[in-house]
Amino acid sequence: MTESLHRWQSRHRESAAEPPPPPSPSLLQAFPLFPHPYQRSRALDLACGAGQNAVWLAAHGWPTVAVDFAPAALERVQALAAAQGVESCPLRGPLAAPGSNKLDPTIKTLLHGWPGILLIKEDLESAAFPESAFDLILCFHYLDRAAFPRIERALAPNGYLLYETFTEAQRAFGEGPHSPDHLLRSGELRHAFPNLETLFYHEWSAGRALASLLARKPPPT
Repeated sequence: MTESLHRWQSRHRESAAEPPPPPSPSLLQAFPLFPHPYQRSRALDLACGAGQNAVWLAAHGWPTVAVDFAPAALERVQALAAAQGVESCPLRGPLAAPGSNKLDPTIKTLLHGWPGILLIKEDLESAAFPESAFDLILCFHYLDRAAFPRIERALAPNGYLLYETFTEAQRAFGEGPHSPDHLLRSGELRHAFPNLETLFYHEWSAGRALASLLARKPPPT
């Protein structure tokens, strides 16, 4: 087990007995802008953590794939889903079919018209993302700059991306990340997805320092 995985396993196990965090205010505010989910709609929550956003999405009709590299995180997602009456199903990865840029057929079949959550353990730093596979992608409190192009490609035309994580101003606070690898530079997130249309962008510091982006992938020309 890597040091990072061990740290996150311990953190999630210690937090499992605490009340789960609420869904992100940014998700609640952006949700009215998203299209109404239909039979083939699919959402993806990257580095899903305790699963509060994925469970909330599924409870509101979005078939959702929740991905994290820590098994203890996915256990928390499954427990939260059960507590809120949302169906969930652990599934072996990967997201993309081996040797293909397409969504894994098992995932595609299970998500078809099913407003539940598929739980996938996968290391996002090395994961292959299927192209044009998701109508909505969430990413909160996770930063891997090398994944930006893969996230952009994984979004379907007319799909929405909601991305929110810490900025360098977080160093002024005692908790949270302080490494430059895990902190956005000011304005960086605004330009991280050049082929998407920015609908909303905001940076703020209030107890913690965050940048939030809501963007949409244009339809084919």
